Amino acid sequence: MAVLFCGSLENRSVCRVLALGLSLLLPTYAHGVEPAREEGEFEIRIDGEEVGREKYSIEVHPDGIVSVSAGTLRDSGAEGGRVHLETRLEMDADYMPRSYRVETSAGDRKGLLEGTFIPGEADFRYLLQGSPRKSGLMLDEYYTVLDANVFHHFAFIGRLFDFGDEGAQALDVVIPQELDNGTVVIRNAGRETTAIRGKEERLHHLKLDSGQLLIDLWLDDDRVLQKIGLPQRRVEVVRRR
Repeated sequence: MAVLFCGSLENRSVCRVLALGLSLLLPTYAHGVEPAREEGEFEIRIDGEEVGREKYSIEVHPDGIVSVSAGTLRDSGAEGGRVHLETRLEMDADYMPRSYRVETSAGDRKGLLEGTFIPGEADFRYLLQGSPRKSGLMLDEYYTVLDANVFHHFAFIGRLFDFGDEGAQALDVVIPQELDNGTVVIRNAGRETTAIRGKEERLHHLKLDSGQLLIDLWLDDDRVLQKIGLPQRRVEVVRRR
C-alpha cells in the first residue's frame, strides 16, 4: 500500500498530506509556562492500519526551542518499502524558526534538506543523490514550521493557540519539504470525549483549515498533543506515550 507521505525529498507528488494554502497568531504560551522538555511517540495509521511511527522531543532553553524527531513510514514506492526520516528544528522563544535539517533514507537512496530562516525569508539547500540545489521563499515577518509528515510539529499549534480568544486565529507556516508556505486558520471546537489508546478521554479539540485540507487536533489540559485526524486523507495519528 502506497502511503500518502513523502517517499523521498524529490518525490513531492506523494507529499501532499498537508498542502497548506490561505494574519498572524502571536505566541501566548511560550513565556515560561511550558515544560522544559516534552517527548513522545506517535503511531500513524491509514484506514486504521499502522503505516509508521514517529518519536520526538521538544526542549525549551533560555535562548530558544529545539525539536528533534526520528520516524519510519511505509511507502511501497520507496526502495525497501519504507522511508526513514530524521529532523532537527531550532527556533527562538516564539517558535520562529532559525534552522532546520531533514535527512531521509529509503534503502540506498538518501536525501538532505537544510533550511535557514530570518523574518520574511527562508532559504533551502537540497542534496539528492549527490546533486545539490537551492531555493527560497519570501514570507511574512513571523511564521513557524509545519512540515509535511513531521507530525510533532502540530504540537506547536497547541502551544501557540490562545484558548482565551473565542474567535478564529491564523498562523503563517512554512512547509520545507513542500517548498511552500501558507496560513492555517484555527478554531476551538471545545472539549469533547475521544478514544485514545482504547480509552475515552476528555480533550480539547482544535480544528485547522488550510483552505484545502481540514485537520483535527486533540490536546490534554497541559496542551500535550494526543491525537491528529486528517479525515480527507483517512489518516489518524495517535500518541502512544
